[in-house]
Amino acid sequence: WIGAGTLLVFLANIATMTMFLLSALFPEWGGAIASVRITIPKEANVLGAFLFICNGLWGLLVLVFNPGYSPFFLKKNHRILLATKGPYAVIRHPRYASEASLNIILFLFTGAWIPLLGVIGWAAIRAQATREEDFMLAAAPDHLTQRGVLVVEIGHNRAALERAFPRLPFTWLDTSG
Repeated sequence: WIGAGTLLVFLANIATMTMFLLSALFPEWGGAIASVRITIPKEANVLGAFLFICNGLWGLLVLVFNPGYSPFFLKKNHRILLATKGPYAVIRHPRYASEASLNIILFLFTGAWIPLLGVIGWAAIRAQATREEDFMLAAAPDHLTQRGVLVVEIGHNRAALERAFPRLPFTWLDTSG
């Protein structure tokens, strides 16, 4: 289900962008676009356009800094290298984060409801990210020195992480404002 849900997030965005590209190339197809659009304030469209550009730049950086990217639900036949430069120095799942946010961004930008179908797959994105975190924690000893530190942001999942890794000596940082 993780692969299918993750794919739904991506396909909803690809379908929307393809539909708008084809309607730009073939104006007579404009009626198809009109049937999936919702009227939203122009300010939302402008915000969506700005975020769309930012998202595209973010995606480009992700690909530049992790050219060996492949989703974790696919089987690996080679050694996996952990990307730690560029956007990966800031956020662990930059491609998933930006693709999931694109579901909302495309809706704001175009007014089309199709990318909102991708929101259904957000649970799969979360499961995918959890799998990667499990992998990262398991691989950490191979990449850290004796005095090395691995900092991981887990949101509100402290109890679940402690249950999953009961023998790891976690140190919790106070993040309250």
